[in-house]
Amino acid sequence: MDDGSRPTTPSRLEKIAATAANETPNSTKPKDSTDPIADPPQRPDRSAGP
Repeated sequence: MDDGSRPTTPSRLEKIAATAANETPNSTKPKDSTDPIADPPQRPDRSAGP
C-alpha cells in the first residue's frame, strides 16, 4: 500500500464508492418509499404476483 506513491488512487476510489453507494441505497432505502422511483418498481411486482 503506497500511501505517498498513490494519494489520488484511494481518494478517487473513495469518492466513486461514495457516489455509487449514495445512488444504490437511495433506490433500496425506504426513504424512496414516497418517491416516484419506488412506485414503478412496486407496481409491476403486484401485477406479476396475484
